[in-house]
Amino acid sequence: MTLTHQRLRAPQENGKSLQVPPLADWQETLLHNQALLGGYAFELSGNSISSLQREAQQELLQLAVAYSSQYRDISLKSSIDTIVMGGHQPTLFHPGVWYKNFVLSRFALQANAVAVNLVVDNDFNPLRSIRVPTGSVADPRIETIHYDSLSARGPFETEELHSPDTFKNFAQSVSRNIKPFVSEPLVHRLWPHAVASLGRMGQPSLAIAAGRHRFEQDLGLQTLELPVSQICKTRAFAIFAAELFERSAEFRAVHNEQLVRYRQVNRIRSQSHPVPELRKLDDWVELPFWIWRTGSTSRNPLFVKQEQSTIYVSDQKDVLLSLDRRASLAEQIHLWEAEGICLRTRALTTTMYSRLVLCDLFLHGIGGGKYDQLTDEIIRKFFAVEPPGFSVVTSTHHLPIDFPRVTESDLARVRNRLRDLKYHAEHFGDFGNVSFQAEAERKVEHWRAIPDAGSKKVWHDEMERINEQLRLATNSDRIELETEIESLRRMVRVTQLLGSREFSFCLFDEALIGQLNA
Repeated sequence: MTLTHQRLRAPQENGKSLQVPPLADWQETLLHNQALLGGYAFELSGNSISSLQREAQQELLQLAVAYSSQYRDISLKSSIDTIVMGGHQPTLFHPGVWYKNFVLSRFALQANAVAVNLVVDNDFNPLRSIRVPTGSVADPRIETIHYDSLSARGPFETEELHSPDTFKNFAQSVSRNIKPFVSEPLVHRLWPHAVASLGRMGQPSLAIAAGRHRFEQDLGLQTLELPVSQICKTRAFAIFAAELFERSAEFRAVHNEQLVRYRQVNRIRSQSHPVPELRKLDDWVELPFWIWRTGSTSRNPLFVKQEQSTIYVSDQKDVLLSLDRRASLAEQIHLWEAEGICLRTRALTTTMYSRLVLCDLFLHGIGGGKYDQLTDEIIRKFFAVEPPGFSVVTSTHHLPIDFPRVTESDLARVRNRLRDLKYHAEHFGDFGNVSFQAEAERKVEHWRAIPDAGSKKVWHDEMERINEQLRLATNSDRIELETEIESLRRMVRVTQLLGSREFSFCLFDEALIGQLNA
């Protein structure tokens, strides 16, 4: 199959959604995937893919039920054997991301499937805050409201809460700032659940995710959730990882070759997009995993070096472990967590493992939908199978604020009119004014009498004199356009600030729920 460019772009219009393929076609995609997955005959570390799928899915559901039952009521039908999945970092994301959870729940109900949302707690957490608009429509500004006093330095799963009071009072701080625009934000319904979950979850971001998941139960959504870190501790995942360890050089070659093709097809120049190349440092080969010691807040890339009877594992700084190739690599990897070593997926291996082993259909946002086109090609080349399809969903929602929408295009049109006034003032003046009309006609005639090169200075000076007279006659038009431009500049800033789709869902009012359920 030829790799082709697929453009995925969030809708510009408020309330509009993107579904690729359309939701009505998801059942067909699901059945297609199940036929593909059921027909796979390859092995991973000596285990048939079918047996690995059964083991991994059974453990996934057991873990997800146990995890979600900590903070919400769970009832799971024993007859359901279809799993649909999505996932995101445990943050206060924008409504377009939250929309995925609504669609995931709805489709699972239609397809008689279990919906599992992955909490991507192995990702890096740079902030513990959200951006909140405040002020007025005429003069808006952004305030950064923190739910903890210090920024996190490592993965979500390693973070600690530094200021319980800041966390407890977060909803009040948010409400106070957003009040000029939204009187009853959803944070009031969400945050009590987050505060109640803090003691059980430990980490503040996981408490936020649990609070959001509990809030979703209030809204009727039927999903399970599970942190990626728990999946990475399972035996089934260790089998998957062992396959990549054993074939590290081959995987790196396939990964980088397909990455180059992906960038060429999509005309990407960045060396870090959608993912960086996997490196080779002397005999050490990088694989798409993170690794760190328990207690550390710094995740590191994973490198392996193969020798005849041993695979050495490094975080690029130290040799952390060695694997005996004469014994089961998977069983050895499975013991790492108990030995204080954390092995975690990167984005590409998270979805590769989920799509091949854990679920029947994976639901992405735009970012995941883009990079998983690369995952498709790696699956084709490395595992020699056709990859199961995935879906892409997002939506655009603007805060319920009434203000005039003005774009850079609107501003550019007025700037062009001002430029035309400067060089073609004869089109703007009062043609009822005899002197202005005479100068305008004189300019037309002067243009028709462009002299040879030797006489152009006199001609040019006369043209400058005519233009100056016309500009003086249209001075009021110039002042009016400059005033309009300054006003439009302010309005563009207001539109860009208040019209962003990136504000957290917790800033919106109850009307958002109806839009996401539509």
